[in-house]
Amino acid sequence: MRQIVTSAKLAFVATVCEDGSPNLSPKGSVRVYDDDHLVFMNMASPRTAENLRHNPRVEVNVIDFLLRRGYRFKGTAEIREEGDPVYDWSRQWVLNPRRSHLPVPRGRTHSGGPGAAGGLSRVHVRARERGRPEA
Repeated sequence: MRQIVTSAKLAFVATVCEDGSPNLSPKGSVRVYDDDHLVFMNMASPRTAENLRHNPRVEVNVIDFLLRRGYRFKGTAEIREEGDPVYDWSRQWVLNPRRSHLPVPRGRTHSGGPGAAGGLSRVHVRARERGRPEA
């Protein structure tokens, strides 16, 4: 699963709008944070972050198109603020041109509150893999 998420160039994040309609947003920043969490950066999707502030339920679909393999995750999102370890780790990834060499954090993470800083927010998803990989 980690390899697919790492190698995928694009993922899709589904949220629920205030009126109950679905919102699907492509993300090029979904990464595995630890064994229980995914993270993605909100760089140009104000609707995704707004939806998650109202309803933290989320589904993330990650696909490696070349391998024709993917995973579907359902979970609850948290928006992390600057200074939070998840935010700082994600920010390093955005600013690091050698992104594949960013160390993976160890241990459990703590909760963070809602918020955004500098126009970027980090969404930390506690996700459970559902079923087998999609072929």
